[in-house]
Amino acid sequence: MSGKKILIIHNFGGVGKSTIAGCLIHPRTGGEILSVESSNLDASAYGLPVHQYNAAEYTEFYRDLRRYSALGNVISDIGASNVEEFIDHLIKSGGHEQFDYVVVPATQGMRGETETTTTLLTLLDNVGVAPARLRVVFNQVDKARRTAPIEHYFPRLFAFAKQDGRVQLNPNCWLPKLDVFSVLASATRSWS
Repeated sequence: MSGKKILIIHNFGGVGKSTIAGCLIHPRTGGEILSVESSNLDASAYGLPVHQYNAAEYTEFYRDLRRYSALGNVISDIGASNVEEFIDHLIKSGGHEQFDYVVVPATQGMRGETETTTTLLTLLDNVGVAPARLRVVFNQVDKARRTAPIEHYFPRLFAFAKQDGRVQLNPNCWLPKLDVFSVLASATRSWS
């Protein structure tokens, strides 16, 4: 995988976007991490070099996205504090077409699943992201999968995907809730 542009986005905070960027995707793909965030932690919490922007700097972000992707992979982590303005820029510029994959973390419970559904609908209906580019990561699963299928932990999201038809969910794409991520961030240490 080289020269891929990966967008990690969610309308709400606390779903693990930066952890997925810094601890899951970056160790496997390498490349540059671009963070659009002004008030919350990003993947630099894991000791990784991160290019930081806010949504008002979309032109600089977009220029660097294209420049870095010519050299290798680029992971773009969009923080909740900037997501609305960033989405507005994506809509106006058609910039969503630059991304090979759009990763949306999902967390358990009524609120987490509802917020993820809202994010998916925003990306599909308002931004125009192609359904084939969407990847949902079931994050912070707090029970071992052996006790029940992942569908048991995210029933609303699977019902939405079945009803809508555009969102394809992979039940094997889940991450357990692990204390190691907060320990790494506290120590400013990378997954590697």
